[in-house]
Amino acid sequence: MSPRLLVVDDSPEVATLVRWIGRRSGREITIAPSAEVALGLLGPAPKHDLILVDINLPGMDGIEFSRLLIRRGGVWPLVVFIQSGLVEDLQRAVLAGIEYALYKDHLAHPDRWNARCNEILADLSERSSAMPSAARSGLLDIAPLSLTAVQSALESALGSHRASLVSALVERAWLRLPLALGVVPSGLPAAQVATLVENLDGLLWRLLGREESRAAREALQPFTLLASGGEPIQ
Repeated sequence: MSPRLLVVDDSPEVATLVRWIGRRSGREITIAPSAEVALGLLGPAPKHDLILVDINLPGMDGIEFSRLLIRRGGVWPLVVFIQSGLVEDLQRAVLAGIEYALYKDHLAHPDRWNARCNEILADLSERSSAMPSAARSGLLDIAPLSLTAVQSALESALGSHRASLVSALVERAWLRLPLALGVVPSGLPAAQVATLVENLDGLLWRLLGREESRAAREALQPFTLLASGGEPIQ
């Protein structure tokens, strides 16, 4: 079956480009010019393989639309659909719970756009079929490793202009830890740092793509090695 994409975007130009690329690649494309129209197309459970969401929509914005779907429960294949370089929009998407990004700039390069779609689809499929991971063993139970150091390493790799995005990523990764409560602490036991860094590694490539996130993911490697005894994240 052809992948089904719901594109929630009010731009006629974007709709035309997405439909054209979709026909070339064999994808089934549905356009919703507003969140309200999209909600009318969606049922109680996901029926599209990807839901691409613009942030600045008329009426309900893309962030509130995404939060509404997430509150329904289930796994909604949400992808923030923005221009690259809009750090504040990406930060808002991360804090809303969206873990993937596709950039409108890539519409000018259909092969690149399709490759990124395929990458996201493959990852969603892998995550939905994966069994819960076994508990880590052999992690060093040492004094807490500083999350400030992790955050500083990411800021150096991504640039100081993305500091707010880094903070959002750390917060999101922290909230995905088992039994995470309250604000992000200044330090964590090594076992929890290993899990948090693994969460960050996944968020980085899902949001930025493998090539764009390479430097930041490499910056995380020393923390992974220290916390997990020498096995780098692939």
